[in-house]
Amino acid sequence: MARGTAVVDWQKLAEQMATMARDLLAQDSVGATLERVTACAVEIIGGCDAAGILVIHGKRVETLAPTDGLVVRSDQLQERLVEGPGFDAALLSQPSRRLTTFTQRNETVGWLLASHAVVAFCSARTADQLHQALGTRHTIGQAMGILMERLKISDDDAFNML
Repeated sequence: MARGTAVVDWQKLAEQMATMARDLLAQDSVGATLERVTACAVEIIGGCDAAGILVIHGKRVETLAPTDGLVVRSDQLQERLVEGPGFDAALLSQPSRRLTTFTQRNETVGWLLASHAVVAFCSARTADQLHQALGTRHTIGQAMGILMERLKISDDDAFNML
């Protein structure tokens, strides 16, 4: 085996990914899901000491679920410089290919984690939106009832007025 080449334990990796997928879907909010994603990155990806989710809003940067203050400081520096590996990865359709400490296995694990994270994030966001919709539905129903009673109109007319 060549120096620096690691043997991939696919059984262990499959177990880790399955456990992570179940754990991500068990989170009760979008924030908790994102925090678990970054914690999983540190736990599962070899060479990953800290993680966060970089969101770019124009030229402004937001760091979500950082596992370490270093991640926030790094993202802030990239915001000031308007460049860096996080910017490259976030803005390019293909990942930035530079020399890193990550092996091919670690990069593959990162892609698998990211794929699971997208599914978990979408699920958490959908659940959050449904909870918000239920709360809004209750308020709309109350407002419709008030309009129907006071104006003696149908529920369709009350809804259209709102």
